[in-house]
Amino acid sequence: MSTSWEVQQVVVDAGALERERPILDKYAADKKSGYVHFYAERQDHIMRAQPLMWEQADKSFQFQYLKKHGLKPEQRFLEYGCGTASAGKHIIDYLDPQKYVGVDISAESIRIGWMILNKYELFKKGPVLHVIPGGNLAPLMDLKFDSIWAQSVFTHCPPDIVKQVLNNLKPHLNDNGCFYATISRIEEGIVQKQFHDWYYTLEFFDSTAPECGYDFEVMDDWVHPADYLAKGFSKDTLL
Repeated sequence: MSTSWEVQQVVVDAGALERERPILDKYAADKKSGYVHFYAERQDHIMRAQPLMWEQADKSFQFQYLKKHGLKPEQRFLEYGCGTASAGKHIIDYLDPQKYVGVDISAESIRIGWMILNKYELFKKGPVLHVIPGGNLAPLMDLKFDSIWAQSVFTHCPPDIVKQVLNNLKPHLNDNGCFYATISRIEEGIVQKQFHDWYYTLEFFDSTAPECGYDFEVMDDWVHPADYLAKGFSKDTLL
């Protein structure tokens, strides 16, 4: 549904593609946010089928990385694309009360996230989780954050949505704050694999990030522990 970029499309599983096509077609007429609604419904289906999958996944490496790079308990933190708070639970436990906000386009992910936070007795830390249909950040009101974390978000976003997210989040980032985002990196062009996996060059962000008001750099010490399992798709670059 991207309309202003040249994109190479790659199919690796035609059967899976056809199973997802009815969801995509359902929102195809909406050129502005149709893809976002498609991906939200796709995630809702996954969560309903495997509600405990992400609770069992060890996402503590994300928290450890953020702490290594200066995350302090008193800082206000936004996890954009928080999913079921499988990483968020570690961050919430570390931060001072009322410092964590998580947002996600998948209502089922947020529902399960609340269940996980209840299980680990993290309500006492005052975390906030919001469903943001279509990526609408209205629930954040005028809140600003010291850190924004978007792990495995841009890896599933077409270029128009990447730019939209960057623009929408900029007013919520403190002047000295950091916005971290993982990408699947390639050397040339923009590639869409299946419907939902997206690959970008560094050149794309080198031009897009400043347009949206950001300085841009690659975090060379980032390692995603599951990258060795991902055949042709990874989150091996952190910006």
